[in-house]
Amino acid sequence: MLAIVSLFGPNAVAAFVVALRLRALMNTPGWGFGLASSSLVGQALGTRDEPSADGYARDTLRFTVATYAVVAAAVFVFAEPISSWFVQDEAIVSMTATLVRATCISVVAWGLMNGALGPLRAGGDTRWPFYAQVLGLGAFAVPAAYLGATTSLGLPGLQAALILETAVPAAILYARYRSGRWKRAAKRPAETDAGGR
Repeated sequence: MLAIVSLFGPNAVAAFVVALRLRALMNTPGWGFGLASSSLVGQALGTRDEPSADGYARDTLRFTVATYAVVAAAVFVFAEPISSWFVQDEAIVSMTATLVRATCISVVAWGLMNGALGPLRAGGDTRWPFYAQVLGLGAFAVPAAYLGATTSLGLPGLQAALILETAVPAAILYARYRSGRWKRAAKRPAETDAGGR
């Protein structure tokens, strides 16, 4: 991705890296919510208490998305002053703020992704998160950035790449979470053991 971003020029690289760093900071609550969700849901699934597992998963997902939305909204509003902490050139500040605002949208999707990821991990459904992230980055984000760098699309292509990188996996993982298949995945080992296999 950075190799493609370099095609926009050094100013865009600087702005992009700042935006990524801010997105990583905004993602900090996700670690705690993810651990809480996978632990609580996993314990409930371990005792075959599916209603509690559902409740923990649903509540954690809501808290996660709400927290991310509040943080992202604050950063979105103050994107330019925050960007000026990292870069001084007015032209680069404007570009950085534009990318930071894209990461604010991106990080809300990341919150949804983290909220859905906890129950999937607790249920042992680990393949779909991998597929979703590869698809989001490889099939959507990288091509969008490349189109931005090599066509008249320009900076909006890079904004789209930042958003698609998390929005696509978030949509896939949320659909997987809503399907409830992660609960069936958690039952398989016990059923296999019971069958003597």
